[in-house]
Amino acid sequence: MSFKKFVLSLVTLAILLAGVTFYLKLVNDRQESPIPSLKPAPLVVPKVTPPVPEKVTPEPVKKHLPKLAIVIDDIGNSKELGEEVLALKGVTIAIIPELKYSLYFANKGKELGKDILIHMPMEPKNKDKYSDDTKILKTDMAEEEIKKLTEYFLKAVPYAKGVNNHMGSKFTEDTEKLEPFFKVLKSKNLFFLDSRTSSDSKAYEVGHRLGIRAYKRDVFLDHEISEDKISEQLDRAIKEAYNNGYAIAIGHPHPETIHVLKRRYKELSKTVEIVPLSSLQ
Repeated sequence: MSFKKFVLSLVTLAILLAGVTFYLKLVNDRQESPIPSLKPAPLVVPKVTPPVPEKVTPEPVKKHLPKLAIVIDDIGNSKELGEEVLALKGVTIAIIPELKYSLYFANKGKELGKDILIHMPMEPKNKDKYSDDTKILKTDMAEEEIKKLTEYFLKAVPYAKGVNNHMGSKFTEDTEKLEPFFKVLKSKNLFFLDSRTSSDSKAYEVGHRLGIRAYKRDVFLDHEISEDKISEQLDRAIKEAYNNGYAIAIGHPHPETIHVLKRRYKELSKTVEIVPLSSLQ
């Protein structure tokens, strides 16, 4: 080997050694460098104080009481007793047409927002209860005559929402004669309360069949005019209301009846809801 080649070999070797030394140093530096942490920083959730709810006082639960409709018949004869009946809250009044104070109580009842019924005179079985010249619906009348007299009575008591029978133990048993009567009521959009002066009355059933809103009396308050008996009948009406959801009681403007209703009204209103007859469905 010539000297020149020998020197060249030494230079080449020196370059290689320098390169290897540099590479090893670089690797060593990388291994010693700190590796940055990949662990995330802790999440800091700000503390929120929940709002204090406003104190709400619950509404008292309303107790649903059974309903009692009280109808007082025969209004129109006595102004004094009629005024006392009008003062009874929730009571429905039934006015006989063409009496001295009939129109007065129709107007007064309207002003006070009372339910007004026409207490329609109808033929009873006992003929001693009326005279021959009394205007009354009879079973011997023709259909057109019944319609005409019914319309006459309806005009005599304005503001009425319905009709109930005055007497009528004979007329209300006659299905054929009831039909023209109910046709007039239907044309005027009036309801009917069967006072049930006869246990064989057909009025309630015929009214329903002809599309009339019809009711029937549950209790007579003053069949016996004594405060004790009237109070007993009132208790019976309350019992009927609890059994059926509502009851209809009929009374008359006797001082005894009015006194019992006045005396017991406060206690009564806590036991049942006294309502106008038209509010019953």
